[in-house]
Amino acid sequence: MIMDADMPKYLYNCSACKESFEAFHLMCEKLDKREGCDKECALKKVPSFPINLNKSGKGQKVGEIVKQHIEEAREEIEKEHYPIYWEVTDGEIIIENRRGEKLSKHHLVYTTELTFIQERIGECEYSGEKICV
Repeated sequence: MIMDADMPKYLYNCSACKESFEAFHLMCEKLDKREGCDKECALKKVPSFPINLNKSGKGQKVGEIVKQHIEEAREEIEKEHYPIYWEVTDGEIIIENRRGEKLSKHHLVYTTELTFIQERIGECEYSGEKICV
């Protein structure tokens, strides 16, 4: 693998090592093992949305570039987490992502959707079933 600072930088988590690390590589490449690790690595790329205003979007205004990156980030979050499912258990709102994983109260999707869900609960009588948004 060729390493170059002009290549995209990615953040990875390894569930075997419990380590996070950065790696530079081509977009078409996939990292399977952390360099220098003896364990059977289980790597997961952490979504990141870098904006390099010096090289990207020649001829575009900065605002257009930012809007484009925001839209790309929104699409990746939707693909990763939506549809979401929620339920109220013992007075607590529980939100799960599309894979049925419970989101923490500090998760971006949880904090984003919480007000919307609270408004829906206030508008109607909630019977306790899981609701998909």
